[in-house]
Amino acid sequence: MTSAVADSAEANDADVTPAAGFLAAPAQAVASEQPAVDPLIIEEPAASPTVELESTQAPQFTPTSYGAGSALPAGDGSGPAGWEVKGNADSMLFHTPASPYYGRTKAEVWFADEATASAAGFARWDARAQRVEVPTLLDIPDGPYGPGSAAAGPRGKGPEGWEVKGNADSMLFHTPDSPWYKRTRAEVWFVDQARAEAAGFTHWDATERGD
Repeated sequence: MTSAVADSAEANDADVTPAAGFLAAPAQAVASEQPAVDPLIIEEPAASPTVELESTQAPQFTPTSYGAGSALPAGDGSGPAGWEVKGNADSMLFHTPASPYYGRTKAEVWFADEATASAAGFARWDARAQRVEVPTLLDIPDGPYGPGSAAAGPRGKGPEGWEVKGNADSMLFHTPDSPWYKRTRAEVWFVDQARAEAAGFTHWDATERGD
């Protein structure tokens, strides 16, 4: 009887004994799903490519013999930042943005301000016109078109300071900003545009302006 019970117990033990490798298989499967990572190695993000920016340098200006506050233009004709006074070494006149010739004037020298240009011996573009005063008309005989007009003198010259040329054939008058001013030989001079218009003359670009 005792032997039979012992055999039964051994049989039961044999039934519950796991087959070799039964528990190892799941462990291997889990291990295969987890990639091996060395905890001491930390990957750093790739460095961004270095972008080199082109350096922009301000144009260099050369001082002139006209003293402090004057400079030669840069290669493109510009002057130092904030400088607006253009000097013309041929005429020894300087032009401010108020000058009607400012846009077409190519600066041969730039000045920081009007005072600096004047100190260098340059005259303001309208200095001669500013010196003209109406009382000087008393010294000039009335011309062919009344007071404020004068017949052209030798070589077509007019009174000092008068800049308005009249053409009696076309009945047009030309101011210094006219593209035909230099080639126009005055037949009559006027002290100003108002006198020319009062005499029946028309501004040279009246058609373009729609007058």
